[in-house]
Amino acid sequence: IHGTLFVLCQDLHIDGTVYGDVIGGALRTEINGQVYGNVYMLSSQMDVRGRVTKDLHFGGVVLRLNPPYENVPTEMVEGAGSNPQWIGGSVKAFSLSTTVFENCIIDDGILNAGYQLVVQGDVRNEITFWGSAFLIDGLVTGNVYASVGNPDAESHTLETLLIPFKFDVHLLNPGLIISENAHLKANLQYTG
Repeated sequence: IHGTLFVLCQDLHIDGTVYGDVIGGALRTEINGQVYGNVYMLSSQMDVRGRVTKDLHFGGVVLRLNPPYENVPTEMVEGAGSNPQWIGGSVKAFSLSTTVFENCIIDDGILNAGYQLVVQGDVRNEITFWGSAFLIDGLVTGNVYASVGNPDAESHTLETLLIPFKFDVHLLNPGLIISENAHLKANLQYTG
């Protein structure tokens, strides 16, 4: 598609290439192809396995960047190759859960507000997070600013509210968690 793609639908699947921005809303969104522009989406769940050359703006319940393939034919997974998923700009999200899986590269940082942020991939600029649970399990080259919840609280009450809905999310208990696999190259400043 050449030009801006405007969408309002139940399921949006982008398996090809968009030479422009993607703007709209969908119940479920999957970007497996490439977007040479920005993405502005409202969606209950959005999975991005492809590439976005500019900024990704998201509002919704669950945002997953480079999630594992599930219920997909083997030839499609092998055809995807081992190339990392890449966001050329920043990720700005207001969501219940945002997860940056392994082999995902975000060039210009993350600005996120929501219940939880899980970073297992590479973020090549700063992260700013306001929420309850924050897990860093990957590489962050910029500063990290975080405001997190009380680690003595539990997430079970919130998970109970999500039972009637089919979101692919596991909620962490509140607090800041930095795993032994994490590599922070700048400053960390947080409040809890």
